[in-house]
Amino acid sequence: RKRCERTLTSIVPLLERSAEVQTEPQILVELEPGAQLPLDVVFCVDSSASVGAADFEKAVEFLRQVAGTIEMPAVHMGVIRFHHLFSVISPITGDAEALSGALEGLAFEPGETRLAPPLRHAGVLLQQAAGESCGRRPPRRRAVVIITDGDPNDREESELAAAALREEGVSLLFVQVGLGIERSPTLSRLASVPADQHIFALGCYDDLLQASTEVLRALLEVSLWVKRAKANVSLAPVACQEVSCLEGELGEDIFIPGWVLDSERRWSWQPFRGHGPINFRRAPWEPRMAVAAAASSLTPPPSEHEQRDRVCGDGGQTEEEAAPLLPAPQPPPPLTLPAPPQAPPPPLAPEPEAPPAPTSAPAPEPQAAAVAAVVAGSGS
Repeated sequence: RKRCERTLTSIVPLLERSAEVQTEPQILVELEPGAQLPLDVVFCVDSSASVGAADFEKAVEFLRQVAGTIEMPAVHMGVIRFHHLFSVISPITGDAEALSGALEGLAFEPGETRLAPPLRHAGVLLQQAAGESCGRRPPRRRAVVIITDGDPNDREESELAAAALREEGVSLLFVQVGLGIERSPTLSRLASVPADQHIFALGCYDDLLQASTEVLRALLEVSLWVKRAKANVSLAPVACQEVSCLEGELGEDIFIPGWVLDSERRWSWQPFRGHGPINFRRAPWEPRMAVAAAASSLTPPPSEHEQRDRVCGDGGQTEEEAAPLLPAPQPPPPLTLPAPPQAPPPPLAPEPEAPPAPTSAPAPEPQAAAVAAVVAGSGS
């Protein structure tokens, strides 16, 4: 029992501190607007006789402005022109050029205001687009925006078609033009709730371009990116786990003072420039540590062009780049090896002796020569 009491006595303060830490945010973030989130939207533009060709062209210019503001291909847009009939000017597409070309051919056609048929077909287009993107992540939101100058003539059918779209999770927005400041009760029943956030009442078609921002603000959503973050946590050894390399570990990087961004947009670890390093723990002395510390304290800090990024792992520095900033070792002098022993010269062949001169008869004595001449003369 005493052992259990001692255990509880030691655990309760830890649990209380843990609860206190959890109630306070440990990481503070600064956000900024990012990219537009996926959306499929169909714009239904009224081309009834009461609108007129001039105001219809202003509605087309409004669609051009919207098409130039949305971010494709994240946002897909389609256009339907309607009166007592309807025409698909552009299917739901994420191709900005294709949509722009379709809007160039959008012309005014007078007729009666019937809203139920274009609403039902807008639902068909959204279902087709959902089938094409089936299985993709993240899921796409869906919306229909109707630009009209009055209540539809087929009110009951329009209410049924609008209710079917809302049940499928489709947002219905109305741009009400020329009906005064007050919202139409009929359009309030057709639009998504709350109606004051889904109906935009304009005095005339000249106000359409100025209202595009408000319409897109109600229609689009963007992701908020974390621009900066500060961790309100302790980096003491009792609160952190030391690893040899963070590459491959789960989590987000924390910007630690000591990293410097050079002119080539590369980060390098220079803990002795500006802020000092955070002392985490002590380590036994090693010769390499001593040399690195001496080089860092005795030599001026390296310039931003003299150091490369220092990242652990295969893509980090080589051993030569990670070495301390010391004079480069000179290459050793070339070794002088003794000349290999030379083979003894071959024995000289004896020079050949000159052949003996041919022997010739000794010259005759003068007396013998005279006798020979006499003998030769007597024989002739």
